[in-house]
Amino acid sequence: MDTDGLLIHAEARIADSCLMVVDSKPGWPFTPALLQVNVEDPHEVLRRARAQEADVITEVSSFYGSTIARFQDPWHNLWWLFGPKDPDAPETEWDPEAAAQEGESDVRATICRAMEELSPPSGR
Repeated sequence: MDTDGLLIHAEARIADSCLMVVDSKPGWPFTPALLQVNVEDPHEVLRRARAQEADVITEVSSFYGSTIARFQDPWHNLWWLFGPKDPDAPETEWDPEAAAQEGESDVRATICRAMEELSPPSGR
């Protein structure tokens, strides 16, 4: 704890990763965490997130040989869930020209919309 009673540093271990968290100080702009995690079952994680009142941003979708899903937790942090690689999926690479010709995908559109609508949780 800091001298003002706010959390200045805490760490949580998730598998082989370390997550550091702090409380926002008065006067700091709202800045959510943007978290990317690899999960075995993105459908199950998304189900559990919904049960805890998270807002789903992107349903489980195919994404470069695996899957992606996204949600915003009640504190307005944004979570990216990456599922396991599909060994039968073809190798794909980002191609900006092809993406521009295809138009905006739902995977891209949903995160762009969520980022544009970011706001602090009520009560902050």
